[in-house]
This record gives sequence, C-alpha cells and structure tokens, in this order.
Amino acid sequence: MPPLITGLNDAEVRWSKFKNSYMYNDTYYLRRTKFVIYQCATTGVGVCAGIAGPLIHRYNRTREYTIDAYPDVRVDMNDIIVVLGLNIAASGLIGTMFTPAIFFDLFWPERWEAPIIQRLWRWGAATSSALQLAAAITLTIVMATSHVSIAADGAQEWRAARAIWSDKTYNYENSLAIATVVFSWIGVVFTIWRHGPFNNRIVKQADESGIVTDESELAMTV
Repeated sequence: MPPLITGLNDAEVRWSKFKNSYMYNDTYYLRRTKFVIYQCATTGVGVCAGIAGPLIHRYNRTREYTIDAYPDVRVDMNDIIVVLGLNIAASGLIGTMFTPAIFFDLFWPERWEAPIIQRLWRWGAATSSALQLAAAITLTIVMATSHVSIAADGAQEWRAARAIWSDKTYNYENSLAIATVVFSWIGVVFTIWRHGPFNNRIVKQADESGIVTDESELAMTV
C-alpha cells in the first residue's frame, strides 16, 4: 500500500518555526492568511467554550438553589443548556481539526498527501464549519426567543422562586450569555472562511523577472 502522506521529516520539527518571521512569511500560498485564520478561529471557539462551561454551571447552580428553597417548583432551562453544550462540542471538533492542520502546515508545508487524505481534510473542514454554524444559529435563536421556565402550584410561590433569578439571567441576557454568542459567531466567520482554510499549499517560485510563474508539485494537495 502506498504511503498516505510523505515528506514528514523529523528534522523539520524545530522551535524556530514558531517565530513570526517563519510562521507569517509569504513563501507559501496564503500562508500568512491561513495562520491568522487558524488563530482567530481557534481563539473564537476556545473563548466561546470557555465561557459556555461556567455559564452552564451558573444556571445549574441557580436551578438547584431554587429547587432547594422551593421543592415543589419546577425549573426548566434545558434549551440553553443543550445549545451551550452544542457550542462546546463544536469548539472541540474545530480544535481537533485545526490543531493538526496548524502543525502540519507549520512543520511540513511541502508534504505530499494522497487524495483520500485531501478529501478527509475537506470533509472535516465542512463538517466542523456546518456544526459551528448550526451551534451559533441555535444559540442565537434560543437567547432571542426563550427564557427560563418556572412552574409552581401557586402564584405566590412562583413569584418567590422567580425573584431568585435576575431579569438578565432569567431571559438569557446576562453578559456571559451575550459573550458566548459573540464569540460563537466569530468562530463561525473564521471557520467557514475558505473551509478551514484547507486549500492548496503552493510554493511561490519566481523567474528571472521576479514574477511568480510556477508551482511546486510536492506542495500541491488538490
């Protein structure tokens, strides 16, 4: 069976490749743009997931406090918990896709990949983009149209339980929820941009006039 990836020389794994002068040079096709997009996408979804986790904990803790104080009260906020969990899952998938992409493009930009590997990159990029878009849209809709549901046997008990929740937390309008939406959409923009971007890695080669005229076959992955 022929190798799926070639050109992975261990000698290319060097700390010097993390320098800005190397990471953001223009030797390779869209290299600078790609690394900026990588970092913006992973930062956006990473911050989104980092906020979503504590937000889930806050809502669960407030619900437990409400039920402890009023055992007959029923508090339902599964919609916000589910969509926050979906955003965390989408962030995890993007991290799984982007992390190896960053290191492969950083250490071995001229590697050769078999067609099946190229298709896997594209499928993974499309899947992560679709999941992040779905997560952001769902989170936006839930926050815009829903709120915590409190059910009680009497109006007085309902008002007492409702008083535990601030208006912004009750209506999914607190600062953490808003920040989660913002960073979720930032992740969408940079994840969808050029599907990753998992496109050609082309070495720029110039003729005597200095005009880029050729492409390195080793760096082609289309």
